[in-house]
Amino acid sequence: MAAAHLDGEPTVRAAARDWPARPGSLWARFDAAAAELNRAGGGSDLIAVAKAHELLGDAAGALAAEVAREDRASGLLPRLDTRERRSA
Repeated sequence: MAAAHLDGEPTVRAAARDWPARPGSLWARFDAAAAELNRAGGGSDLIAVAKAHELLGDAAGALAAEVAREDRASGLLPRLDTRERRSA
């Protein structure tokens, strides 16, 4: 995650304001997972902390996949050639 801040707001969240509405649920999922990790981290239950890390990882992965999809659709990233993705 970006550590720099823009006017007191983490840059990753500032960038989210410029996204289309569709990924909003992914940001909400990410924010909820981050909040759960913060909550669990304040306690002493290592299982809860591990589960919170898993939730955050899953949410970050889903968000990253959507960012890549949007970037490919917009032309910011090249489209994947299906022939390159096949395993030998």
